[in-house]
Amino acid sequence: MKATDTIRIRIEPTLKQKLQSRCDDRGITLSHLIRDFLTTEANRPVTAAERFDAIMASAASKTGTTGLNEPTIDDINDYIDSIREQRLEAINLSRSA
Repeated sequence: MKATDTIRIRIEPTLKQKLQSRCDDRGITLSHLIRDFLTTEANRPVTAAERFDAIMASAASKTGTTGLNEPTIDDINDYIDSIREQRLEAINLSRSA
């Protein structure tokens, strides 16, 4: 397995210059700044809002291909309530075991 890999991106020259200037002020390389950002982003916990966005994106792609109606707020609330009930049941079962 390789110790490192390469990512190539295209950015506007003015953006690169602004970032390079900030890096110079901090005494770090642009590569270091980007590696720190990627590491932080990869290791941070996913928020509830991000999980919800992923669920909605999945639902949107499925409704587009299946012709089903988009879920309503009531559908979403019912789904959340059912998940909460399942979790509560699992907690109660583990406590009684």
